[in-house]
Amino acid sequence: QGAASANYSRAEFAATVAGKRIALISGHAGNDPGAVCSDENGAPTLVEADVNDAVAQRAAQLLANGGARVLLL
Repeated sequence: QGAASANYSRAEFAATVAGKRIALISGHAGNDPGAVCSDENGAPTLVEADVNDAVAQRAAQLLANGGARVLLL
């Protein structure tokens, strides 16, 4: 099974990542929000940086639960 496969069991996933050091960079740090979706009044409703951060946080949690040492940058 390739690295892109989503068919790992929890045990297989943990065996794959346990003890590994993994750095995640969510991107758009500082003043760069990335793409911004706005409503009809121009108020931001979805910010790419917020989505990226949420995905990175969840990925970090899953990796840490599998035994990886995760660094969020």
